[in-house]
Amino acid sequence: MTELMPLQVGCWCLMFRLLSWNVRGINDLDKKVLLKSFLRKWKCDLGCLQEIKMEAVSPYDIRSFWGYHSVDFAALNAVGSSGGVLVMWDKSVYRMVSSFCGDFSITCILETVESGFAWAFRGVYGPQSRTDKLRFWEELRLIKDK
Repeated sequence: MTELMPLQVGCWCLMFRLLSWNVRGINDLDKKVLLKSFLRKWKCDLGCLQEIKMEAVSPYDIRSFWGYHSVDFAALNAVGSSGGVLVMWDKSVYRMVSSFCGDFSITCILETVESGFAWAFRGVYGPQSRTDKLRFWEELRLIKDK
């Protein structure tokens, strides 16, 4: 899976390598080693981890599995030991214009360093209860309408 995936937007073609993984907790050392291996082997520009189960994420945590300093991130922290979404990117490829955290999602407006093309990436963690699922869909609708 080392081929670039084109994303056609109007007349733009955005090429990137994305790793998306529901890690079910990233504090496990074996998962961190595996994640670091995936990010290096696939030369990812962007990573999105769901269900990180971390109430706070630090730059040290990110560097421990991204592996080098050219990384930035935005996180939707877990509540207790459930949920949480982490979006990470290579700062030599993207810069963040803005971000927004809801209860169940994080939206990052990223701009390519090379061309200045801005686009949105959204990482989500879908809730389990019916009430929270309805709140989740309402959150996505409100973000879309902005």
